[in-house]
Amino acid sequence: MTEKRLHLAVCKYLKFQYPDIYFLSDPSGLKMSIGMATQLKKTRSKHAQLDVVILEPNETSNGLILEIKKDRNQVYKKDGELRNNEHVKKQSKSIAHLKNKDYICEYIFNLDEAIEIITKYLKTE
Repeated sequence: MTEKRLHLAVCKYLKFQYPDIYFLSDPSGLKMSIGMATQLKKTRSKHAQLDVVILEPNETSNGLILEIKKDRNQVYKKDGELRNNEHVKKQSKSIAHLKNKDYICEYIFNLDEAIEIITKYLKTE
C-alpha cells in the first residue's frame, strides 16, 4: 500500500470508528500549486510536520500523533538504527520533542498497526 493510500485509510478508519474524535491530517503529500504550497508553508511551525494528530487526551497523554510510512526501511536500517536521512531525522526530532510534552507519537507502517495503536490509545483510562 502506498503512503498516500495508508494515510487515507487511517483517516477513513478514524472517521468511521471514532466519529466524535477531533483529528488533523497534514496535507503535505497532496498535489497542489506552488502558490498553495508556499502559502501552506507560511502557516506552519518550523518543525517537521507529522501526518495525523488526534486531539483527544487520555489519562497519560495529551494526544496521539502518527507519522505514516509505507515501509519500515524508510525510517530504520536493518540493525534498527535511524536512517541517515534529513527528512527522517527532522521528523524523529519532532517526535522526540512531542513525546517530552506528554504526547504519544509513533511511526506506523500498515493499517493494522495504526488500528492497534489508535485503539489502545483511545481505550486507555
